[in-house]
Amino acid sequence: MGKKKPMSNAEIAEIVTASAIEALEAGTVPWQKPWNGYTDGPLSLTTGKAYRGWNNLWLGFVGQGKGYESQFWATFNTISARGGKVKKGEQGEFAIFYKTLNVEDKDQPTDDGGFVSKQIPLLRYFKVFNLDQTEGVEVPERMKPKKLGRPVAVLKGVQAALDAYIDGPEVIHRKGDRAFYTPDDDKITLPQRNQFKSSAFYAETLFHELVHSTGHKSRLDRFKGNESFGCETYAKEELVAEMGAAMLATRNNVKVDWDNTAAYLKSWLGALKDDTQLLLRAATKANAAVDHIMGVEASQDVSEESMQAA
Repeated sequence: MGKKKPMSNAEIAEIVTASAIEALEAGTVPWQKPWNGYTDGPLSLTTGKAYRGWNNLWLGFVGQGKGYESQFWATFNTISARGGKVKKGEQGEFAIFYKTLNVEDKDQPTDDGGFVSKQIPLLRYFKVFNLDQTEGVEVPERMKPKKLGRPVAVLKGVQAALDAYIDGPEVIHRKGDRAFYTPDDDKITLPQRNQFKSSAFYAETLFHELVHSTGHKSRLDRFKGNESFGCETYAKEELVAEMGAAMLATRNNVKVDWDNTAAYLKSWLGALKDDTQLLLRAATKANAAVDHIMGVEASQDVSEESMQAA
């Protein structure tokens, strides 16, 4: 019997997106990861580091939903190599390695004899199991994360994010009913704090706009050309801000309130069904945005190391 043909990028993206759509249709939002008392979220047993991008959001969402107490995930081979085994009947979760490659476009030669560079996605997948699904696996003491306990006061967590964001925009509060970021003058405008129904809603709104601001040309330069915030291209930026706000709340040990209205869920269902690559691109950009805000140097995605150990 021949070796099974690897899945294509498109097939992997479709599977990942289908999982998110299933959650949305059930009335839950997988990138709005619940607060769980750990700033790093899901961790790789191979490296002890946090998963990044979509893996961080999805494994956190699944782990919380299934009531797993462990933050650690590992491939079948890693579990076996450490003398453990997967419990009978347990199913692994789909995790992915995703990055963008710069390659030469052979159809677009340049005047100097070279070729125009283009970006293509590289996707690989593997299955991981939470340590609660295993037996006989010990976590090295040096890898054990510190449980943070109760979330910090919301405004304290907000201030921690603002303090970390050393090149951040000016934040203005004024009486009104709109919250927005304007790249032309690099400013965030919010209603007065007492206009929000809770500090948690204020935190979610500010975190959302902080992530938008990382797209400025002086930072991560996500906004290309003269696109306005209402155009189709910028609509995709909204998902980056949504995911980034969830990651930022988790990193700062803040429990926020989320919008899960029917209209909200319907809008994302439509967007994901139209573009199966949207989810993965947005999660990668959101992770980079939060790293920038928190002053963390982006590191290799631990999913690549986990895949190598698979």
